[in-house]
Amino acid sequence: MYYIFQHKLIVFLIFLLPLAGWLIAKFASKKLKLSILLSAAVFFLPVLFGYSYIIDIVSIILFYVIAACLLSYLNIIVESSVTNIAVCTISMAAGLFLFVGLLSMAGVVHVEKEWKVGNYKINYIRDQGFSGGPLHTYQLYEYSTIPIFIKHVEEKIDNDTTKNCEVKFEYKNFQFDKCLSPPKEYHYDYGFRLF
Repeated sequence: MYYIFQHKLIVFLIFLLPLAGWLIAKFASKKLKLSILLSAAVFFLPVLFGYSYIIDIVSIILFYVIAACLLSYLNIIVESSVTNIAVCTISMAAGLFLFVGLLSMAGVVHVEKEWKVGNYKINYIRDQGFSGGPLHTYQLYEYSTIPIFIKHVEEKIDNDTTKNCEVKFEYKNFQFDKCLSPPKEYHYDYGFRLF
């Protein structure tokens, strides 16, 4: 249930997905549907190759548009009615509650600190599993040549017991001083992990 309360907008959009597909099927021309689907797929392509958008919700919106367009094609084939849309929505709700049930046994991941050094971003992550103590890691991200994309390149476990300020990554021998670089401190809910 925590997931539903933390991600109200995404859950609301999931329930509206069959309606969005029906609206696109009803009011958009075939050419418009195809152009929307293809443009969203092209913009979603970098996500499939390991990049992510700097603004996290962009990939969710693109996936939603692709799913709504594909549902609109399905609505044309099946000759949708209000009953079919309701059955589809109820099926999605049942799947969502099953997913939330699995998430109740999952851990929670929080970004506690963030540094931006040159062309890199470093996140200090607190990964609290289902039981036991948290795992603290540093995640290294590199900005791409196109400034709207960022790629996760390495993860390093924080096992420093001597309070050393220097953090070394193997990726291009990158290192930074966490004591000199002032971090942006916050507690951001990064999401859940199942395993």
